[in-house]
Order: sequence, then structure tokens, then C-alpha cells
Amino acid sequence: MEETQSNVGFGYLSILLAHLCQSTIVRNLVRSKLPKNSLAPLVNAVQEFVAHHRKVDAHMDDEDGDTAHKEFTERLELVAIRLKSIEGMK
Repeated sequence: MEETQSNVGFGYLSILLAHLCQSTIVRNLVRSKLPKNSLAPLVNAVQEFVAHHRKVDAHMDDEDGDTAHKEFTERLELVAIRLKSIEGMK
């Protein structure tokens, strides 16, 4: 249970950091603190969190709350896509 809570916290912090990295100043600062001055570890963390959300989405029915959760997952994925685009990553 503790590991799961830690992973969820790490995932949401990754999303927050990726959102903040939309700013050039923040992005350059974060990049300078990561191995090889690359945002790849951050992008990977966001993508892993999104993959977890997709698994949860797959087990939900098509009720109103489920649609909202799936839309939330799509918005999370867009964060990674935007960051990859800004960084010129494939």
C-alpha cells in the first residue's frame, strides 16, 4: 500500500513538474538538474503515470464519471506530448 501511495504521489508530482516545464525558464532549470541535461526521465515518468491511468480507464464502465476520468487521462497525456514536442523528442 505504501509503495502504491508513493507511486501515485510521484506520478502527480511528475505531471505538475511537466506542466511547469511549459515555461522556458522552469524547463531550463529542471533540465539542468536531470541526468544528461535531458527531460527524458520526466517525460518517461509522465508517460508511465498515463499508462497506469489508461489501465484504470479500461476497467471502468461508460458511466458519466468514467467519461470524465478518461478525459482527465487524455489531458494528462497531452502534457507529455506537449513537453516531448517542445524538447524535439519522438
